[in-house]
Amino acid sequence: MRFLRNKKGFTLIELVVAMVVFAILGGAVAGMIQSGLNSYGKISDDIYTETEARTALSLITVQIRQHDATDAITVDTPNKVIRLRNNPASATDLSGTVIWFSVDTLYSAQVEDTTAALPGTGDEVTKSVAKIHDITLSQGVAPGGTAFDYTITISYTDTGAKQLSQTITQRSAPADPSPTT
Repeated sequence: MRFLRNKKGFTLIELVVAMVVFAILGGAVAGMIQSGLNSYGKISDDIYTETEARTALSLITVQIRQHDATDAITVDTPNKVIRLRNNPASATDLSGTVIWFSVDTLYSAQVEDTTAALPGTGDEVTKSVAKIHDITLSQGVAPGGTAFDYTITISYTDTGAKQLSQTITQRSAPADPSPTT
């Protein structure tokens, strides 16, 4: 018996209490890790949707600036289409770029005839530019009445709760600054 009394060790109760304490601490740490992963996922999704919206806005801005000439830009506000002719001075060259929105996606295509129906059935290369919730396009006369203003508003996130907006004033004045639809 004396041999057993000199042995140091843990009792069953001490081991159970230690296991319960470690289980509580482990659960707390696991909860914190899960919360961090959820936050990371939400932030990543927000960054992705904002990047898509910025990409769409940038494409439209660059294309309007590149086609900033008399009669080169036609905005079809109700149908959410922008038609940009490469050579507005030529009556026969109707080639250019068409940008349009359909079902949460902004598309762009180089076409031979900007007055034709939307691309998608011919040999043109149609590119999906960005996934966005919605787009609003408007064309108006700039202050002073010598050029056009183009206002682009892009709604993004699943609900369209966030928006990016930009107004671009045409640098070259058209002969007749009356908005087209």
